[in-house]
Amino acid sequence: MFSDQQLLRSALENLMVTATNFPGEDGIYLGADLITWAGFFPYERLLLANIHNGNRFELYLLPGAIQNGACLISGSACRLASKGDLVSLMAFAHSSADLECRGAVIVPLQQQASGQDNQEWINIKMK
Repeated sequence: MFSDQQLLRSALENLMVTATNFPGEDGIYLGADLITWAGFFPYERLLLANIHNGNRFELYLLPGAIQNGACLISGSACRLASKGDLVSLMAFAHSSADLECRGAVIVPLQQQASGQDNQEWINIKMK
């Protein structure tokens, strides 16, 4: 039995950072399409793993008008991730009850091998 479980709820993998904003409000802005696919919520705490440099840190999903496929990191987090970096974003669920793990929603974005940005890959997947 577990008293406090933390389970991966959803993730976006291999997401390209399309812009940074320093100084700015600390957090991350994502296109509405990415938020919907991953099932993230506004102001949700996310764990970001930077594939390029190994940095791992938490930040909050900030609501805002940003184009589909975009990933903008804002504020002090810009010191840990740069435009063009590949990152994975993870959201977790917490429970004090015993849960059966049924799997997580994981959205792998694989466009970087062909040099396309996030939006170009999304357009291809939607056709």
